[in-house]
Amino acid sequence: MYVTISRANAAQAFIVPLTETSGRTAETSLKCGDYLFYEGDEVVRLYQVKCGVLRLTRLLPDGRRQVIAFGYPGDIVGFPANDLHNTDCDALTDVRLQPFRRCHLENADADPDLHNALLQAALREISAMPMRQAALIGINS
Repeated sequence: MYVTISRANAAQAFIVPLTETSGRTAETSLKCGDYLFYEGDEVVRLYQVKCGVLRLTRLLPDGRRQVIAFGYPGDIVGFPANDLHNTDCDALTDVRLQPFRRCHLENADADPDLHNALLQAALREISAMPMRQAALIGINS
């Protein structure tokens, strides 16, 4: 799963100051063609794309690869489905990412602001699902 933060919501959506106790860790980067995670991997971190482009894909039973979504700067990727990644994620360009520990999505004790920002991003993803599913199967809304 991923979340796109619209420009209208960006100012309030995911601006959390970096503090010693925040769930942020040092930025990480990928080279074009590197994989961030694979379908079925355990979700340990969520990632906000700082620059570059990611591709989220799923391998179909007949061996074809289906593109599920793209991750652009500001997008958050890596939300779990049953504690696992439900797609492969690879870099289409060189990418810089801001990792966040998954526990901050599930527990507000350490950093309530970060927890709230991640929770709001997840809720936006859920509310966008019917539109995205309709687009994938060609239904006009």
